[in-house]
Amino acid sequence: MLQFILLSALSLAAPAAGKVEPYPVNLGPGTGLRSLQFSPAIIAERQNFNNVAAGSFRPTDDHLRGPALAKAVGALKSGAKIEFNANTNRGTIELLANDRVGAWTCKQVLWTIVRKKASAQRHGLFCMDGGNWTEIW
Repeated sequence: MLQFILLSALSLAAPAAGKVEPYPVNLGPGTGLRSLQFSPAIIAERQNFNNVAAGSFRPTDDHLRGPALAKAVGALKSGAKIEFNANTNRGTIELLANDRVGAWTCKQVLWTIVRKKASAQRHGLFCMDGGNWTEIW
């Protein structure tokens, strides 16, 4: 029982040195791309972001709707960002790192949203899956 508790605590640890958030806490053999889990801090960060955005953080720009957003993120070069409108909100998605996450080629990004006088940020993860960029987190 003690061993299980120690392993559970280790699985919630911060990402390994040199890794950029969000980095999965449950990455291991047999872990699927869609079953990746993230730390409580990253989950709380996303909830705060959603609260500030008041449910409207998805780009409303025609060229960034649906799969086009993931494709645009996939094309980002280091340090580049995408600016977008989300109804009355303005936002950016900035590329933080190109990184391998397990077997996948991924891009860690930082979403920023500005709504009236409030702003928030959250980390995001886009990975190549079956030849297409997909938003994972």
